[in-house]
Amino acid sequence: MRAVHHSDAARCLPLFSGWSSLASRCVLSASRSIRRTRVPTRLSRDYVHIVADFVGVPANQLADRTLVGGLIVAAAGAAGMNAPGVPTMRQRQAGGLTAVLLLDDCHITVHAIPERELLLLDVLAPKTIDATRAIDVFARRLTARHVHKESRERA
Repeated sequence: MRAVHHSDAARCLPLFSGWSSLASRCVLSASRSIRRTRVPTRLSRDYVHIVADFVGVPANQLADRTLVGGLIVAAAGAAGMNAPGVPTMRQRQAGGLTAVLLLDDCHITVHAIPERELLLLDVLAPKTIDATRAIDVFARRLTARHVHKESRERA
């Protein structure tokens, strides 16, 4: 096999449409001509990302820093995440707060918006952790009229 010249490699770079999990790769054959072969590049889906919208939450719950901070720590514990500290919290100018708990390979973020009676929750965790338990902690403690959640596997 010979080294691929820059001009040879350029012919093999494009990804073909419809090959979302495949890439093209240059391979030199014994006759020294370049041919394209498909090589799987599937990424393992080792993470789960859950977002939840809590609609109709009373404004007094959403403005309570102690409640929201405690829920984040309790949610991390219920899901089996090792929380090394307390969440970082920031007061919103319009009221409510934003909070984040950064952990090894995962996070929990909250945006509490009292004027809309809305809490947005975001949980990213390895699949080995049951991230739905974190959502359940918020669902049990907040008096939301409706909870909409979506889960997605991440690479």
